[in-house]
Amino acid sequence: MDFIIKRLREPSTYAGIAAFLAGFGLLGLTEQDWNQIFGALAALAGVAAIFLGEAPRDGAQ
Repeated sequence: MDFIIKRLREPSTYAGIAAFLAGFGLLGLTEQDWNQIFGALAALAGVAAIFLGEAPRDGAQ
């Protein structure tokens, strides 16, 4: 039970549940809707990648 509770506290779990439901068409969105959503998410990820710094690696100078 602890395993399930820990997983439910992680955002990736909700993304996985949404992807699972979308795979079965249970969210009522069309393929075109999903294309627009993923396109917007990709654009936001690109903007975030521009402005967010990367964590330094161990041993990096």
